[in-house]
Amino acid sequence: MKKNKFISNQSFIFLVIFFIGLITKGNAQLKNNINPEEMIGFACFFGGAPTKPVLDITKRLFEEEYDSIAKMLRSKNNAERYMAASALMKLAESKKYIFSETVKTEIEEIKKSSELLSICAGCTYLEVVQLKTMFSSEMHSQTENWLKKYIKN
Repeated sequence: MKKNKFISNQSFIFLVIFFIGLITKGNAQLKNNINPEEMIGFACFFGGAPTKPVLDITKRLFEEEYDSIAKMLRSKNNAERYMAASALMKLAESKKYIFSETVKTEIEEIKKSSELLSICAGCTYLEVVQLKTMFSSEMHSQTENWLKKYIKN
């Protein structure tokens, strides 16, 4: 009999912690105007999962769909634009992709853009930054480390 009570107490504690996490996440999203559709993160939220734009670029890199990545530079989704520019720069550095003058110009525009992008890390770190901020050495180093896993020199 006591064993069942222990299990229900454990379940109750788990539910309380889970709901606190949901509330915290929801408050952070409201507070920072986070847009989950335009979010970059390599290990977000409770499960530590990558965001959709990160997964999309990963798939395209595995399938070597570099031209489709270049088309993402013109996306309305700033997360896709950031990931595409970062991936193409790394591919060019690795001599796996030579981009045209048009692509080069598009990348430079993205690197200077003041448009907003949501980022996440872990369970509760959520922030909105400008695209150009994502290319600072501190911020871009995380993307560089992630790209090294998928683009070998």
